[in-house]
Amino acid sequence: MNSVKTLSIILAVVVVILGIGIYMSMNKGSRSQETTTQDTDEVGGTQPGTQTTPSAPAGSEGQITAIPNLTAEQKAILTPPANGTPAQQKAYGDMVTAKAISTDTVSVGKNCLLNPLAIKATSGMNLTFKNNDSLPHTFSFDQTHSVTVAAGQSKALKLDFLSGGIYGFGCDAIVGPVGMVVVAQ
Repeated sequence: MNSVKTLSIILAVVVVILGIGIYMSMNKGSRSQETTTQDTDEVGGTQPGTQTTPSAPAGSEGQITAIPNLTAEQKAILTPPANGTPAQQKAYGDMVTAKAISTDTVSVGKNCLLNPLAIKATSGMNLTFKNNDSLPHTFSFDQTHSVTVAAGQSKALKLDFLSGGIYGFGCDAIVGPVGMVVVAQ
Protein backbone atom coordinates (compact mmCIF):
# COMPACT_ATOMS: atom_id res chain seq x y z
CA MET A 1 0.00 0.00 0.00
CA ASN A 2 2.90 2.37 0.74
CA SER A 3 4.30 1.83 -2.76
CA VAL A 4 0.96 2.86 -4.29
CA LYS A 5 0.89 6.00 -2.14
CA THR A 6 4.51 6.81 -3.03
CA LEU A 7 3.84 6.25 -6.73
CA SER A 8 0.78 8.51 -6.53
CA ILE A 9 2.83 11.30 -4.93
CA ILE A 10 5.58 10.96 -7.55
CA LEU A 11 3.02 11.04 -10.34
CA ALA A 12 1.39 14.15 -8.86
CA VAL A 13 4.78 15.92 -8.67
CA VAL A 14 5.56 15.02 -12.29
CA VAL A 15 2.17 16.35 -13.43
CA VAL A 16 2.75 19.64 -11.56
CA ILE A 17 6.25 20.03 -13.06
CA LEU A 18 4.94 19.31 -16.58
CA GLY A 19 2.10 21.78 -16.05
CA ILE A 20 4.51 24.50 -14.98
CA GLY A 21 6.73 23.75 -17.98
CA ILE A 22 3.80 23.93 -20.38
CA TYR A 23 2.54 27.15 -18.79
CA MET A 24 5.97 28.76 -19.03
CA SER A 25 6.50 27.67 -22.63
CA MET A 26 3.09 29.04 -23.61
CA ASN A 27 3.63 32.37 -21.86
CA LYS A 28 7.38 32.96 -22.13
CA GLY A 29 7.21 34.68 -25.46
CA SER A 30 3.75 35.11 -26.83
CA ARG A 31 5.33 37.65 -29.16
CA SER A 32 7.59 34.93 -30.55
CA GLN A 33 4.59 32.77 -31.46
CA GLU A 34 2.96 35.48 -33.56
CA THR A 35 4.74 37.20 -36.41
CA THR A 36 3.16 39.85 -38.54
CA THR A 37 2.96 38.92 -42.19
CA GLN A 38 1.28 40.31 -45.25
CA ASP A 39 -1.83 38.31 -46.07
CA THR A 40 -3.02 38.04 -49.62
CA ASP A 41 -6.67 38.13 -50.60
CA GLU A 42 -8.23 36.26 -53.49
CA VAL A 43 -7.59 39.00 -56.04
CA GLY A 44 -3.92 39.49 -55.20
CA GLY A 45 -4.21 42.54 -52.96
CA THR A 46 -2.61 42.60 -49.55
CA GLN A 47 -3.67 43.58 -46.11
CA PRO A 48 -2.00 43.30 -42.69
CA GLY A 49 -2.63 40.10 -40.78
CA THR A 50 -1.04 37.61 -38.46
CA GLN A 51 0.25 34.15 -38.90
CA THR A 52 0.48 31.96 -35.85
CA THR A 53 3.17 29.37 -35.49
CA PRO A 54 1.96 26.75 -33.03
CA SER A 55 4.18 25.35 -30.34
CA ALA A 56 4.88 21.64 -29.88
CA PRO A 57 2.27 19.77 -27.84
CA ALA A 58 3.04 18.41 -24.40
CA GLY A 59 4.45 14.88 -24.36
CA SER A 60 6.24 15.28 -27.68
CA GLU A 61 9.73 15.02 -26.25
CA GLY A 62 12.09 12.80 -28.23
CA GLN A 63 10.31 13.44 -31.53
CA ILE A 64 11.87 15.22 -34.49
CA THR A 65 11.76 19.03 -34.35
CA ALA A 66 12.26 19.74 -38.07
CA ILE A 67 11.11 18.09 -41.27
CA PRO A 68 14.21 16.48 -42.80
CA ASN A 69 15.21 16.72 -46.47
CA LEU A 70 12.99 19.60 -47.57
CA THR A 71 13.65 21.12 -50.97
CA ALA A 72 14.48 24.84 -51.25
CA GLU A 73 10.95 25.48 -52.55
CA GLN A 74 9.37 23.62 -49.61
CA LYS A 75 11.51 25.58 -47.14
CA ALA A 76 10.50 28.84 -48.82
CA ILE A 77 6.79 27.99 -48.44
CA LEU A 78 7.18 27.09 -44.76
CA THR A 79 9.41 30.05 -43.80
CA PRO A 80 7.59 33.37 -43.67
CA PRO A 81 9.76 36.48 -43.25
CA ALA A 82 9.82 37.00 -39.47
CA ASN A 83 10.48 40.74 -39.54
CA GLY A 84 10.49 41.34 -43.27
CA THR A 85 9.78 44.58 -45.01
CA PRO A 86 6.31 45.06 -46.45
CA ALA A 87 7.74 44.19 -49.89
CA GLN A 88 9.22 40.92 -48.52
CA GLN A 89 5.97 40.06 -46.79
CA LYS A 90 3.98 40.74 -49.96
CA ALA A 91 6.39 38.64 -52.03
CA TYR A 92 6.06 35.77 -49.55
CA GLY A 93 2.24 36.01 -49.53
CA ASP A 94 2.13 36.10 -53.33
CA MET A 95 4.47 33.08 -53.58
CA VAL A 96 2.49 30.97 -51.08
CA THR A 97 -0.81 31.92 -52.71
CA ALA A 98 0.57 30.96 -56.14
CA LYS A 99 1.80 27.58 -54.83
CA ALA A 100 -1.35 26.79 -52.82
CA ILE A 101 -3.61 24.03 -54.15
CA SER A 102 -7.41 24.14 -53.85
CA THR A 103 -8.26 21.00 -51.87
CA ASP A 104 -10.03 19.89 -48.72
CA THR A 105 -7.62 17.00 -47.98
CA VAL A 106 -3.98 17.02 -46.94
CA SER A 107 -2.00 13.76 -47.07
CA VAL A 108 0.49 13.25 -44.25
CA GLY A 109 3.61 11.14 -44.62
CA LYS A 110 6.58 10.26 -42.46
CA ASN A 111 7.94 13.08 -40.27
CA CYS A 112 4.79 15.17 -40.80
CA LEU A 113 5.60 15.87 -44.46
CA LEU A 114 2.41 17.12 -46.11
CA ASN A 115 1.13 16.96 -49.64
CA PRO A 116 0.34 19.65 -50.56
CA LEU A 117 2.29 22.00 -48.26
CA ALA A 118 0.04 24.96 -49.04
CA ILE A 119 -3.69 24.82 -49.65
CA LYS A 120 -6.39 27.29 -50.60
CA ALA A 121 -9.34 27.16 -48.24
CA THR A 122 -12.46 29.03 -47.24
CA SER A 123 -13.45 29.93 -43.72
CA GLY A 124 -15.73 27.27 -42.28
CA MET A 125 -14.71 24.42 -44.59
CA ASN A 126 -13.59 21.06 -43.26
CA LEU A 127 -9.91 20.30 -43.82
CA THR A 128 -9.27 16.55 -43.75
CA PHE A 129 -5.89 15.24 -42.63
CA LYS A 130 -5.22 11.80 -44.16
CA ASN A 131 -2.46 10.14 -42.13
CA ASN A 132 -0.48 7.76 -44.37
CA ASP A 133 2.23 7.34 -41.72
CA SER A 134 2.59 4.44 -39.30
CA LEU A 135 2.46 6.87 -36.34
CA PRO A 136 -0.34 9.11 -35.06
CA HIS A 137 0.10 12.88 -35.60
CA THR A 138 -1.39 15.97 -33.97
CA PHE A 139 -1.91 19.05 -36.13
CA SER A 140 -2.53 22.41 -34.48
CA PHE A 141 -3.21 25.96 -35.54
CA ASP A 142 -3.06 27.21 -31.96
CA GLN A 143 -3.69 25.99 -28.42
CA THR A 144 -7.41 25.43 -29.06
CA HIS A 145 -7.67 24.32 -32.67
CA SER A 146 -6.01 20.97 -33.21
CA VAL A 147 -6.76 17.44 -34.35
CA THR A 148 -5.03 14.13 -33.63
CA VAL A 149 -5.14 11.57 -36.43
CA ALA A 150 -4.35 7.90 -35.80
CA ALA A 151 -1.99 6.06 -38.12
CA GLY A 152 -3.70 5.09 -41.37
CA GLN A 153 -6.79 7.16 -40.55
CA SER A 154 -8.34 10.46 -41.64
CA LYS A 155 -9.89 13.18 -39.55
CA ALA A 156 -11.36 16.59 -40.39
CA LEU A 157 -10.95 19.95 -38.66
CA LYS A 158 -13.52 22.69 -39.31
CA LEU A 159 -11.73 25.91 -40.25
CA ASP A 160 -14.44 28.20 -38.87
CA PHE A 161 -11.87 29.99 -36.66
CA LEU A 162 -9.90 31.35 -39.66
CA SER A 163 -10.70 34.49 -41.62
CA GLY A 164 -8.97 35.83 -44.72
CA GLY A 165 -5.20 35.51 -44.63
CA ILE A 166 -2.31 33.05 -44.60
CA TYR A 167 -1.96 30.71 -41.63
CA GLY A 168 0.67 28.18 -40.66
CA PHE A 169 -0.09 25.04 -38.68
CA GLY A 170 2.14 22.67 -36.77
CA CYS A 171 2.54 18.94 -36.35
CA ASP A 172 3.74 17.14 -33.24
CA ALA A 173 7.09 18.53 -32.02
CA ILE A 174 8.09 20.13 -35.32
CA VAL A 175 9.20 23.72 -34.67
CA GLY A 176 7.43 26.14 -37.00
CA PRO A 177 4.75 25.45 -39.57
CA VAL A 178 4.53 22.17 -41.52
CA GLY A 179 1.78 23.50 -43.77
CA MET A 180 0.17 26.74 -44.86
CA VAL A 181 -3.50 27.58 -45.40
CA VAL A 182 -4.48 30.50 -47.62
CA VAL A 183 -7.99 31.61 -46.70
CA ALA A 184 -9.81 33.76 -49.25
CA GLN A 185 -11.01 37.16 -48.09
